[in-house]
Amino acid sequence: MSLPGNPAALKDRADAYVNAARLIDQAADDLRRLAFLSESDAIDALQTKSIAVANDLDAAHGRYNGTAYALQEYAVTLQRLHNTADAAEESLAQASYRQRGAASNATLAEARLEKALDDPATPTATIQQLEANLRQLEAQATAISGAMDAAQGRIDQAQVDLEEAAKKAIALIDSAIAATNENWLDQMKKFVEDVGDFFDAVGRWITEVLQRVVDAVVAVIQAVAKAIVIALLVIVAIIVLAAALYLLITVLGPIIIAILTSPWFWIAVATIAVIVGARVLREINSPTPELREYSPDSSDPAEEQLRRQASTLLESQKKYSTLADFAASEGYVDIMGGELETVVEIKNMGGDPPHWVVTLPSTQDWQALGPLVGKDLDLNDDGAVNDFDSNMILMLFPELRTQYERAVLAAMERAGIGPNDPVMLVGFSQGGIMAGHLAANRSDAFNFTNVLAYGAPIDGMDIPTRSKTGDPVHVVSVQHEGDLVPMLDLAGPQPDTENWKTRTIPDPDRVGGAGAHDNDLYRRSLIELEADEPSLMAGYEGFLGPVRDRQLFEFSE
Repeated sequence: MSLPGNPAALKDRADAYVNAARLIDQAADDLRRLAFLSESDAIDALQTKSIAVANDLDAAHGRYNGTAYALQEYAVTLQRLHNTADAAEESLAQASYRQRGAASNATLAEARLEKALDDPATPTATIQQLEANLRQLEAQATAISGAMDAAQGRIDQAQVDLEEAAKKAIALIDSAIAATNENWLDQMKKFVEDVGDFFDAVGRWITEVLQRVVDAVVAVIQAVAKAIVIALLVIVAIIVLAAALYLLITVLGPIIIAILTSPWFWIAVATIAVIVGARVLREINSPTPELREYSPDSSDPAEEQLRRQASTLLESQKKYSTLADFAASEGYVDIMGGELETVVEIKNMGGDPPHWVVTLPSTQDWQALGPLVGKDLDLNDDGAVNDFDSNMILMLFPELRTQYERAVLAAMERAGIGPNDPVMLVGFSQGGIMAGHLAANRSDAFNFTNVLAYGAPIDGMDIPTRSKTGDPVHVVSVQHEGDLVPMLDLAGPQPDTENWKTRTIPDPDRVGGAGAHDNDLYRRSLIELEADEPSLMAGYEGFLGPVRDRQLFEFSE
């Protein structure tokens, strides 16, 4: 925590002031009742004293109530700034670890390029590919540095905002105290101001009447203008559509016919079908991977350092208070597994029956698509099972059981999850696909009651509204504008229901496109969403709080 101050203690102090103000106000009322309900000459003096004391208490009530209001406002601001600073520090820490990884990868890529350049037999295409990989890794390192600067900027701004909030609270307290210390000149001034307020009110009334008339006229003009614009847009749309159809028929039509009648096209289609079929058969016929307790050890020292750092950060998460906390765990699990291992985290959050959280990693082994995402070309089907093959099967053939799915279900059984225990699934990208897939297709095996998926195409998945025990199934799906991955199912966003909430928002850094598909950006988006819409966490309360037990499993092909 980079900001000073204790929001909880400050709130308690403000509540104490509120309570004191309430008691003072009650005492003043009691004294007035005593003064006006009493009768007889013997207590006339007591009446006078009671009224005077009641008036003094009113003044004290103003001081306490004004001070309490100022402290409450400051406590809320302090809590918000603490949350902002904590989130920025978390982003800074993650970006720092990612920068070290990017720098290490760039160094390795540079070494490979130098080795290739020194070898005269190296093909030109290979050198060009290595140079492209190096440029992309250097660009990633630059982008991560920018993210670090942005996070530090948010921390600095929070400190500035904290000072401004403190000044505002002091001014409010001074105003509350000064407002109750009026002399006869202040009273006279107040009388004059009240007279002025009367005439101001009359002026405002006249202005409001005129404003309504003007607003009505403007509304009519706007309605006519909108109708004209809509008519013009319809005409333009018809013209553009006609031109597009003409272009399609006269220009693209012959090209499409030539492609469809070419034997090479059908040879290519058949080849792709054979390759996909072979990959699918190998995936579903491979045995279920052997589960092992997680170990950060690696033959690569740089990789081992990253795995150990991520493992330490994950273990430091002793308590979960927001959905964004679960997204942070997702990022750590991805780093801990990498391309060689799949790591699944299973947490027991306590309760009766116990509530479990299963964190599912995103795609780390891209295989043949490696060069498209800044990775090496990998035609071997080994390493992590959260790879492109399982990604493809999850989307195209959800009824088939991949190695990834079988290993996750085996890990859940070994962790001790009972068939009727409430289970929350958390996943980013492919992890989100797996979360939605399990909830939609394997709800007979476990009691899946909650899904948190982000950056994942789950809109078209048939997730039931009730779990196997009859409990409501809650789904929160978050998608960044411009992120293509959530659109891969070609289904529009699910309409909001009582228990399924889909939110499509810009990414925090306004990166857009492929850059918006980033776990840490989604974590920050969840922080903003929960601050603006606290009801988003409704139904997830049983999975929040301290971690009772955490188990980590790793497996590979």
